[in-house]
Amino acid sequence: YNELLARIALQANSDVIIIGGMGLKYDEYLKFRNTLDKSGALAKTVMFVHTAADPIVECMLVPDVSLAVAEKFALEGKNVLVLLTDMTSFADSLVAPLSLINALMVAIGIRRRDEISATFSHLEKVWEEYEVYEKNDDGEI
Repeated sequence: YNELLARIALQANSDVIIIGGMGLKYDEYLKFRNTLDKSGALAKTVMFVHTAADPIVECMLVPDVSLAVAEKFALEGKNVLVLLTDMTSFADSLVAPLSLINALMVAIGIRRRDEISATFSHLEKVWEEYEVYEKNDDGEI
């Protein structure tokens, strides 16, 4: 996959190439860098690299930072190509924070069970009144 991205970068007719590398092994990063350097494309390349050895939380920043910088160049009238490596590492970086959020929601739900139950009952009445959900012949949603 990364070799394909490197070839796309080399063949692109763009003013700026932005590479967002997530969960790369160090040798994969070097291969990207050396390939771009040999072709002369490194001079017009901006790389945001999260290696597999870096803290997971930093992986979550790579797509946002890559696209923010791309937007800046695009607003200056430049032709920009953004290449993001395998998003699996990005998805994996979300596991811990989302697990924490889930645990917090469960804890709050247990403490405020009656309040939440009343809120959902009210919402169900509103949804039914405004026919938010379509019902089948048996009256089920």
